Amino acid sequence: MNQIISQFNQCPVLLAPSQLSSLGGFKPQLDTSKLSMQELALATGISHDSKMKPYQVVNGIAVIRIQGALIHNLGWSSSNYTGYDVIKRKVAFAMQDKDVKGVFLPFHTGGGSVYGCPDTGDLIHQCSKVKPVWTLSEDMAYSAGQWLHAQGSRRLVTQSGGLGSVGVVVAHADMSKMLDDYGINMTLLFDGKHKVDGNPYEALSKTVKDKILADCKKTRGSFASAVSRGTGMSVGDVLSTEAECYTGQDAVDIGFAQEVVSSNTILNEFIEHVNKPKSVTTLGNVMDPNKDKKQADSQAPEQQASTTAPAVTEPAQSASEQSQQADERSRIKGIMGCAEAEGRGELANHLAFDTNMSVDEAKGILAAAPKATVADSPSAQQPASDAFAQAMGTEEHPNLSADGVEENAETGSVDVQASAILADFKAATGVK
Repeated sequence: MNQIISQFNQCPVLLAPSQLSSLGGFKPQLDTSKLSMQELALATGISHDSKMKPYQVVNGIAVIRIQGALIHNLGWSSSNYTGYDVIKRKVAFAMQDKDVKGVFLPFHTGGGSVYGCPDTGDLIHQCSKVKPVWTLSEDMAYSAGQWLHAQGSRRLVTQSGGLGSVGVVVAHADMSKMLDDYGINMTLLFDGKHKVDGNPYEALSKTVKDKILADCKKTRGSFASAVSRGTGMSVGDVLSTEAECYTGQDAVDIGFAQEVVSSNTILNEFIEHVNKPKSVTTLGNVMDPNKDKKQADSQAPEQQASTTAPAVTEPAQSASEQSQQADERSRIKGIMGCAEAEGRGELANHLAFDTNMSVDEAKGILAAAPKATVADSPSAQQPASDAFAQAMGTEEHPNLSADGVEENAETGSVDVQASAILADFKAATGVK
C-alpha cells in the first residue's frame, strides 16, 4: 500500500471540501538528479551548513512557503506537496539561525493529513515565542493549513485569501455492490472483533460508523483548541464556524486573521518591523535609543526649571519592567559568577554589560577564550611603580631639557637630570 495514500484511507483528514477530489492524484516522487545542494536543502529542509540555508532569507526574514497537500513524513516539498517534516526542519533551523530575525510563512494549501499536523503546529507556536512569525494566507490556508496558520504571532490574509474549514472528514468506499455485480464474493478471515472494522467490502455497521464519528469529533476538538490557542478565540466560537470557509475581510471578522494585507508589500513591512530600533534594558532603566533626540525636541529655548525646583517622584515601575530588570540582573550575575569567567574577567565584563548574550552563550565563548596568565598582568607580580619603571625602561627616551632641547647624556649633571625629570613630570601631568 502506498504510504502516503494510506494517510487518507479511512482516516480523519484535514482537507477543505473542494480538495477531496484531489486525493487520488498523488505522485510522491522527487527527482534529485538535477538538483544542486542548495536546491536540495530548499526542497528537503536538510542542511548541516549554517551558510546553506534551507529557505530564502530576505533582509533577516526566513521565507518558508507551505504549498499543496500537507503530508506526514513526505521528506520533501514542491508547489504541489509539502511534508510536515520539511516544515518542521526549516522552522527549527530558523529558530537557531542568528541571521534570521523573523519567520514568514505564506500559505497556499487546502489542507492535508492529520498525522504530523499537531506537532508541526506546536513547533510554529513555539517559534513564535522566540522570534516573530507572520503567517499569510496568500491564496488559501484551509483545514490543516488553518491549524498551522493560526500559530503565527501575526496572522494575515490577502483580500482573496481563504481561511477556515475547521473540521474533519473520513471517506469510506463500500465496494460490496460492485463486487456483487462482477460475481465476486469477498471473505475476510480474522481474529479480533474490530480487526476489519470499516473494510471496503461491506457497508459500515452503525457501531463502526459511530466510532468513526467519535474519532472525528475528538480530532475536531483538538483542532479547535489549537486554533483557539493561536487566535485568542474561544473554543466554542471556533467550533461554531461549523467548518465554514472565509475569504479576506470575512476571515478577519470571524477572528481567524488580524488584518487584510497586500502580498505585494507585506514582506517589506515585516522587514521594517524586525529592523526598527528597540529599547535597551539596563539594570535600572529601559533606555530609548531615540531618547536624546526626543529630549532635544521637547526642551524649550530657555531653562525649564531651576536647580531649586522640588523633587519629582518617579512613577512606580510596572511588573513587567521589574521582571525585565530582575532577568537582566540574573543574566549579568550568571555571566560574572560562572566558573568559565575565572581568569577571563575582562571578557566576562564585556559580555555581561556590553551585549545581550545569554548566560549559556557567554559561557561557551568564555570557555573557548584563553585565561589571562600571571605574566600577562604586571600588577600581579610587582608594585605599580615598578611596573611603570619596567615599561619605561624597555624603550629609549630622549633626554630633554625643560624647554624641550635634547641634552647630551654624558654632560648631564644633577641639576640637568632634575630639570629633565621635572619636564617629564609636567609633560605627563599637564602642570604648568
